[in-house]
Amino acid sequence: MTATHIHEAPTGKSGPPGLINRSPQPRGPGGWMWASYGCVKGPFLIGFMASGEDTGAGCHIRKIEKNPAAFLADVHSSKAVPGAARGQLSRK
Repeated sequence: MTATHIHEAPTGKSGPPGLINRSPQPRGPGGWMWASYGCVKGPFLIGFMASGEDTGAGCHIRKIEKNPAAFLADVHSSKAVPGAARGQLSRK
């Protein structure tokens, strides 16, 4: 794994990354499990939209807590750069 992000997007849609998690590191016996703990500390720029706005502008944990279904998490790897897996967040 090379990166994990939280994107603001409803189910079945793509959206810009809002939060970047720390790069995953091998954990557990033999390093078979990978984990990412915490968020990257800013200020930093995540990416830019065509308008020039930072894709992370306005993204706060409060928004995720208020409506987790409006966000998804994804992981990337060197073999699946666009994304290896993704899942919508929920309150359940």
